[in-house]
Amino acid sequence: MIGIKDQNDRRDSWHHGGWIAKMFIWALHFILMFFLPNVVVSVYEVISKFGAGLFLLVQVIILLDATYSWNNSWVAKDEQKWYLALLAVKVVCYILAFTFSGLLFIWFNPSGHDCGLNVFFLVMTIILGFVFVVVALHPKVNGSLLPASVISVYCAYVCYTGLSSEPRDYVCNGLHNKSKAVTLST
Repeated sequence: MIGIKDQNDRRDSWHHGGWIAKMFIWALHFILMFFLPNVVVSVYEVISKFGAGLFLLVQVIILLDATYSWNNSWVAKDEQKWYLALLAVKVVCYILAFTFSGLLFIWFNPSGHDCGLNVFFLVMTIILGFVFVVVALHPKVNGSLLPASVISVYCAYVCYTGLSSEPRDYVCNGLHNKSKAVTLST
């Protein structure tokens, strides 16, 4: 929590304790949500769209920080085997990103259908993967290919989750046409 220096602070006890009160407040909020007017839910919908974008941005920042730390720790060891391991991870990440993007073209761009929006998102994902490489290799950025490769895989995954959330009966969602399994998720 912000401003807490040690565990003797009163606010720390609220943070780590008081679980009965927290569960009661959570249950109360959960129940009261069903009684809110539709206008409040509509406002929440608009705010949530911006919150989701902010959440994705925070995820990317955390992922970049973790991969830069990972890269720096392996480079700091200054041994040939760690450099080869870094190279192997980069190559595997790029193979995964571009192979997965190719599979997405098969799954979400069925032949004989006009799926321009899906193709746009897939092409932008691949272009972003190449842009990350160019930016990471630029001398003024002083970057590394490991974070760029991991972010490329993450972008392909985010593209997949977005496209797979299309309705089952949508003609451009070829993923659900190939699957005969019954699922309760979207």
